[in-house]
Amino acid sequence: MEVLVYGAGALGSLVGGLLARTHEVTLVGRDPHMRRVREDGLRIDGEVDARVHPRALTDGTHRSADLAVVTTKAYDTDAAARALAIGEYEAVCSLQNGFTEERLVAALDPTVLAGTASYGARFAEPGRVTCTGVGEVVVGALSDGSDPLAERVGSAFDEAGIETTVAADMPRRRYEKLAVNAGINGPSALARLTNGGTLDGPGGEAAREAAREVVRVARAG
Repeated sequence: MEVLVYGAGALGSLVGGLLARTHEVTLVGRDPHMRRVREDGLRIDGEVDARVHPRALTDGTHRSADLAVVTTKAYDTDAAARALAIGEYEAVCSLQNGFTEERLVAALDPTVLAGTASYGARFAEPGRVTCTGVGEVVVGALSDGSDPLAERVGSAFDEAGIETTVAADMPRRRYEKLAVNAGINGPSALARLTNGGTLDGPGGEAAREAAREVVRVARAG
């Protein structure tokens, strides 16, 4: 499968690098990271060890692939959509945090799949990312039910050795992801603590209340 990863930072480089072990992958990110990948390849260390040589670009417009995987920060979603709109893709899958898929749907013609990724990734230096934890990638249709494109994407991820689930209940899983993001990401950043330190420390109740608020919103919807 031909895959373009738009937003090749830590997670995008890890996922794209793992896919590149089996598939034809193009990373779209920023220099000096992309320049080093072009010159020396991409090194993955930590829980996974690999060196691969994907194509590395800083311009994601006018490209084509079977699948575009979006791994930008949520606030860069609109820019990613504008770039991907000037290209040809069979499917687009978001592995971002937040509810970004609807913004991709509004801007793009290809089928947009929902996704989550629980792999841990840290940008080490240009040309190298560290896998801090082997997790799982989940893909599926935005609405409940199965999707042949999701099955194909899931098979491609699985072929590359990525722990993958093709799910028929992505609406629920998207809210689960959002609850974790709300309860962990913001409070831990504000408190400058690890995830465990946030939950076990004075900010634990605030973190849990943030997650509970997501649950209330999900039930109301």
